[in-house]
Amino acid sequence: MSKFWKRSLSLVLTLVLTVSLLSAFAAPASAATLEEQQQALVATALAYWEKGVYAQYDGRGIVEDAKRVSGGKTRSTNQEAPEYATKHETLYTVCSDFMHQIYWETFRYSLFGCAGACTTMAFTDIAADDPTCIYSFKKESGEDPQEAIRKMVSLAQPGDVFTSYGTSGHSLMYVGDIYGDGVKYLAHSFGSSINVAKARDVREYPAGAPTDPRYGAQSYKTSKGGTIRLNANAEETLLKSYGKGNQVKMSLVRPLNVIKDSEYPITPAAKFRMAHPRLSIDRVIEEHTRFTSPITGEKLTLTVTLSNGSKTAYSVPVTEKIPAGVKLLNTPEGASLADNTLTWTVELPAGEQKVLTMEYEVTAKRGEKVVFTDGSVGDIPSNTIPLTVGGAKLSDADKAKLEEIAAGKHDEALKSIPAAELADHVYQNILGLKVRFPEAKQIWKNLTELQTLRYGEKVHVFLTDAEKVADADKLAFSMLVPTFHGGYKSWNEWGHERINDPKDIHVEAGDVIVRIPELPKFAEPDVLIYLGNGKYLNGGKTVQIVEEPELVKSLLLDVFCCLRPTLAYDDLHTLTELPAPAPAVENKFTDVKEGDWFCTYVKDLAADGTVSGMTETTFAPNGTLTYGQALKLIVLALGEAEPAKSGTHWASGYLTFAKEKGWLTEDVPLDGAITRLALCKIAAKARGFSAQPEKNPFTDTKDEAVLALNNAGVIDGMTAETFCPDELLTRAQIAKIIWMLQTV
Repeated sequence: MSKFWKRSLSLVLTLVLTVSLLSAFAAPASAATLEEQQQALVATALAYWEKGVYAQYDGRGIVEDAKRVSGGKTRSTNQEAPEYATKHETLYTVCSDFMHQIYWETFRYSLFGCAGACTTMAFTDIAADDPTCIYSFKKESGEDPQEAIRKMVSLAQPGDVFTSYGTSGHSLMYVGDIYGDGVKYLAHSFGSSINVAKARDVREYPAGAPTDPRYGAQSYKTSKGGTIRLNANAEETLLKSYGKGNQVKMSLVRPLNVIKDSEYPITPAAKFRMAHPRLSIDRVIEEHTRFTSPITGEKLTLTVTLSNGSKTAYSVPVTEKIPAGVKLLNTPEGASLADNTLTWTVELPAGEQKVLTMEYEVTAKRGEKVVFTDGSVGDIPSNTIPLTVGGAKLSDADKAKLEEIAAGKHDEALKSIPAAELADHVYQNILGLKVRFPEAKQIWKNLTELQTLRYGEKVHVFLTDAEKVADADKLAFSMLVPTFHGGYKSWNEWGHERINDPKDIHVEAGDVIVRIPELPKFAEPDVLIYLGNGKYLNGGKTVQIVEEPELVKSLLLDVFCCLRPTLAYDDLHTLTELPAPAPAVENKFTDVKEGDWFCTYVKDLAADGTVSGMTETTFAPNGTLTYGQALKLIVLALGEAEPAKSGTHWASGYLTFAKEKGWLTEDVPLDGAITRLALCKIAAKARGFSAQPEKNPFTDTKDEAVLALNNAGVIDGMTAETFCPDELLTRAQIAKIIWMLQTV
């Protein structure tokens, strides 16, 4: 063969081989098998279980359960990775939500459409012909529950969910023979009626303790709550708990029947957990939680603790991006630094633990945020640790004075102090610090939007954007601990729903907790000042010292926020940034008495000129209102400029303005009395309220404007079930509505 043909043949073979290799690399990855999907679910479930007491049964869910709201759909899922549970941050979940979290973390698949529907009842309500239902029985069927349970266990595959509903409900995931010794396990989040007064009574595992359930190391729990658990011998567990015939319905559900790999592939994090079972990660700022405030120049220590509970050695890649607002003091041992990012390859022998330590100095100024994020261990993203920088610390002498209050040395001085003035008094007259606090109602009026997107009595609390806060109230906003607020429901600026549990909250001595009960009725607030050592000065109806359990109870049931003066002041002894104190609101009306439900609304609106009396000294709260008067009040309440007259009637300009804005489509009798329904139709359009409640609370109206305003917390019914749409609106009622339109 000539050199030409040899060279040509060589080129052809090279080209064929190259094309073959490129084709091989370009070929799509094979779809996950059912067995791999099951393994991924089990690995994710065990990752939650590995966190021990830091992933607990949610006692707060029990509080909501008592309300039986929204047809039993009382809980919402955290949708947080198991690694987000740390020694500083407990991750709470109830049994059915635990099932959801496992599927969400494994496939980004939401069980039955949404987290809010992920309840035990939702599982048991699955029809027998549903593709996810493997087997179910009802009490009235006459089937022997023990035989039914045995049959379900025989049919179960890893990732399946056993769910029961009767005197109580529960959901458990079958994870199978995880140790290869023939013992079949169930994973679940188990708890009972929790006593919130003892919610802090949690024993923690010793560092590096084994967590093999066969040896009981996973039995640590809250006093009456529970943790993520593994139960050996699935059949025996189910028979003991549910084989007595006390369940209305029990089902075996297999969500994997409808989870297609093409739509819901196994997440990279779940794949990493599959390849590294029993790898536990704890990432914290040792000196701080998200509720505490470092100051400029303070040192911070970030630690990432990796624990290998398996019998296999791991090589684990770790990254940490240096956040804005801090300076790295030294490159940690074994780490490489490039592009403001630290990287390690950690060799982790079986059964051992390694701690990566980073030392930082805070360079951010008071009020600025330092957010530790953008890190990872393998394919598992790091938990976010947000910190807000303070300006000063209370001195030891100041803290000693707080301890004196706790010891009762200032009882006489505090007995007659109203709650609204308590924080000012303690800071200025006892501590000698020239700090002035905003009024509690102003905090909520200016810094939050309160919306009763109401499920029963629950209130959703949203923090407003700082830019929406008036300049005069900037100081109040800067005092607010941004991650320490809550109540029945709250969303914080870090993007996920949370009901803060005080077990997780690390208040600092001198913190002022403003607690407003019975929203949206705006009852008088309580003010609590943390004195240290678990004691609080409570300025409610009577000033008294209360201990932490009482705080825990109240914060689970009320709406609250925390003010920390060190976030607002560089020097607590100066008044350089303080606005002038608001003058006391005078009540000049003899027919508006303190204690009347409408007193606060009338006084506030009269003080700012929004409403006036019928005479200099009377308001006539039971008098009716005309269309013209109502239009004027709504325009003024929304901060609009007073329009010029467009006709002969004094209110003609307000009518023209309302029609131009689309609040009205036709003329109305300006001197005619306005009904409750007519006012709602105008007010809802004026504020753009349209969101409807899940359930209409009224039997006498279906009007969407009424329901939207009720949903937003602006109006209530005349009774719990009636709105009385055709009744004439009273002056007292319009005072509350206008006040609320300005507030929500």
